[in-house]
Parts: sequence; C-alpha cells; structure tokens
Amino acid sequence: MFEGLSMNSSLADKAHENFQGEEKIIWNKTSLEQALGCEVKVSFSACGVSINSRTIRRGEIFIAIKGENFDGNDFAFDALEKGASLAIVSGVDNNLLHDNKKVVVVKDTMVALNKMAKFARSRLKGKVIGITGSVGKTSTKEMLKIALENQGNVFATEGSYNNHIGLPLSLSKLPEDSDYAIIEMGMNHAGELADLTVLAIPDIAVITNVEAVHLEFFKSVSAIADAKSEIFNSMQAGGFAIINFDNPYHQILVSKAHNKQLNVVGFSETQKTPARLISYKLENGISHIKAELFGREYEYTINAPGKHLAYNSIAVLAATKIAGAEVDCAAYNLSKFHSVKGRGEIHNLKKITVLDESYNASPVAVKAALSNLGNYQSKGVRLIAVLGDMAELGVNSANFHKELVQDIIKNKIDKVFTVGAYMNHLHEELPKELKEAHTDTSEQMAEIIKKYVNEGDVILVKGRRTMKMENIVEALVK
Repeated sequence: MFEGLSMNSSLADKAHENFQGEEKIIWNKTSLEQALGCEVKVSFSACGVSINSRTIRRGEIFIAIKGENFDGNDFAFDALEKGASLAIVSGVDNNLLHDNKKVVVVKDTMVALNKMAKFARSRLKGKVIGITGSVGKTSTKEMLKIALENQGNVFATEGSYNNHIGLPLSLSKLPEDSDYAIIEMGMNHAGELADLTVLAIPDIAVITNVEAVHLEFFKSVSAIADAKSEIFNSMQAGGFAIINFDNPYHQILVSKAHNKQLNVVGFSETQKTPARLISYKLENGISHIKAELFGREYEYTINAPGKHLAYNSIAVLAATKIAGAEVDCAAYNLSKFHSVKGRGEIHNLKKITVLDESYNASPVAVKAALSNLGNYQSKGVRLIAVLGDMAELGVNSANFHKELVQDIIKNKIDKVFTVGAYMNHLHEELPKELKEAHTDTSEQMAEIIKKYVNEGDVILVKGRRTMKMENIVEALVK
C-alpha cells in the first residue's frame, strides 16, 4: 500500500526559490485568455491577484468581486491607478473604464475567479495537500509549510483564506512551478467543502478532527463528519486521506475515503496507526515530541505549547512523507514553528504571561486551551482564564458554555472572567471562589482585567471572532 512513498532526495537538496527582490510571473495574456475563454486586449504580466483595491500591489490583477455591502467594480479604476496590471470587472458604468485596454469585462467576476483557480490548479505538476478539520486547520497548514520550506517550492494559502472566496483567490495566486501547494479548506454548512474540493483537487487530504463546531447549522456531530468527508469528493483514486483515529467519528471518514478508493493513513496516540504520537512533554513553553512514522521513531520539538499541536504535527510528518519529501528535514524544521497570532501566541511580558487564543473558540478548542493553561501551574503563580462566547453551537449553546466549569476545575484554574451573553451561563455556574467579573463586551473587560492582574499571573484569553477578544490581549500587552 505504501510502495509509492519513496523519498525524493533531489527535492530535499533543492533550496526553496523565493525570488527575493523578484516577483514570480503567475499570469500573462495567453494564460488568462485560456483560463477565462475570452479576449484580453493588452499584453501584460502579473505577479498576483487581489480583490482589495486598498491593499493591491503593483503588478497584480484586480478582480472586482461584488459583496452584500460593496461592489468591487466601483474600485477598479483606483486599483489601476495604484499599478494593477489588469482589472476584471462585470460592468463598465464608470466612464474612466470605457475603452481601457487593461479592463476585461466578464458576466460574473466570481465565476471568472473560479475559472482562474481551476486553470492554476490544472497546470500544477506538484502535490496539493488539502487541510480541513473542526479546529487546527491554520496551525497545521503553517506547520506543514515550515516542514517543507527548504524541500522545494512551497505555496500555502495566506491566513485563513479558506472559504468560497478565499480558496479560489489563493489558488489563483498559485505559481505553476510549486512543488507543494498547501491549501486550507473551511466550511460551516454542508456542501461547502464539496464545492471547494472541485477547485483544489487535493492529492493528499488531512482532516485534523471532527468536533462540535457549527452545530447551529448541523443536526449532529456525525453530520459534521459527513460534511468534512466532502474533501474527498474530487480526489483521484489512489490519493491519500490522513485521518485522526482518536476522534470518535473517524470511522465515518474512513468509510467515505474507502468509497473513493483512497489510501487511509491514520494518526493516533492510542491506536496502532502508521503515524503515532508516542510521548509529549512541555518544558518552558516548548513541546518535546516523540513520534513513530511508518515504523521509524522521530524526536523533535515545537516552539509552542499544546498537545493538540503535537497531534497535528504527526499528521504533518505523514503528509510530508506521502508527498515525497524528507521526514528528517521536516521534523527538524518544526522547531521553528511558533503559534499563529491569536491561536496560542505567547506574550512573555516583564511581569505576566499572556496566552493569546483570541482568534476563535469552540468547546474542544477552549478545553484544549484550558489544559494548556493548567500546564503553567507553579508556586506563586495565578492561572487566570478570560473567556468570551463560543461560536455557532445552536440550541445547546448554553449547556456547552456551562460544561466548561468541569475543565476549569480539573486544570486548577484560579480565577475566571467571562465576556458575552452565552458566557454568562458559565459565569453563573462557576463556584464562588473562581468567579470574577462578567461583561458584555471585550472593551469593558479590557479596562477591568488590566487593573486586576498581578506579577507572575498567567492569563489565557479566548473567545469567538466576533467578541474581539484581541482588545483584551492588547490592553494586557500595553
């Protein structure tokens, strides 16, 4: 089953070509005409693609996307004035755009963007690794990017550009000489991943986990597992599915992968899978990991805390080997990984330590963050959790928030501050000795918490994106 996993040492020896001081040409007149199936009136070369006229760089193509509250066509001229090599629009009501050869008019700019994404994917000769999961997508993507960084030309989606706009936009920027393309793929409704995988067509799919996230839009967690398995829909038979076997819903994913004639590679701590976490130890904020991969043991470190990162790192090493890169090199590279901003970033300040988990929150992610906070127990240190509402949990949202009290007590957290209407359920459930202030907004909490903390405190800040918990982090850091 794994005969195709021979090492590609030539890629390991090949330095990553990052064209310092020189942009790669991604689009020209010929390739864009082939992608869109229409005439482009001017010769050009473009180093990228943008849908934002405010941040567009000279030499990029501007695509005028229409949103609920804006129309990109209104900003096409501004983009050209800033040096865009071309503007793709769905109308030319602006007189400044009439007869401009740098303007390509299409019926629907979103369709045009998808066509560009499909064309960019079709001309790629390298491996595409798609990453999805209820939590951990972005950090896993960043780990894999670092693991492969000196083993060939590596492309990865920026930030969390993983939805129906972000993913095709990312693919449209894909250089055709990429050896590895790492594509983050997100969803919160059934059918969304099916649409995305048509564009990305992964050779390797990594599913970090299936958890009670987006339950507002699903009847059950097993329905979420079905939706996650949509990443397999457009994959070719013989591709690889890397699946967390410690997740209670993994059998759903395994069955769906086998139906698509994919090779399944499990990763686990408790089961005898091809990729296995043997041990995890946290020392001074650094994760020390021992793993077994296809019968061989590896020891390496990650410059960030969290057992969930260790779990996902073995999936990264499995993807590395399947993609034909060197695992030894990848494991060594992982020591350079730092937590992504808002996703476990550590601020070691003069008097306090802040664990910044402000980007988003779900029950499983909050529990993992509380466990990580618990690792900081030490004499004279107070462990403080500042928790904002969790997202998209549907009719059982109040219970999901209340149940966090068990993990707070288990991890010996000293004090808990809560923010938001749903977190008020936790606030009311907390024992009196753990309960501190509750506020409606993060701005209100920022004023309270910065006056409360003492020297030696370790403070976790976590909440859903709309709660803007970064306000609290910024107040503490300042």
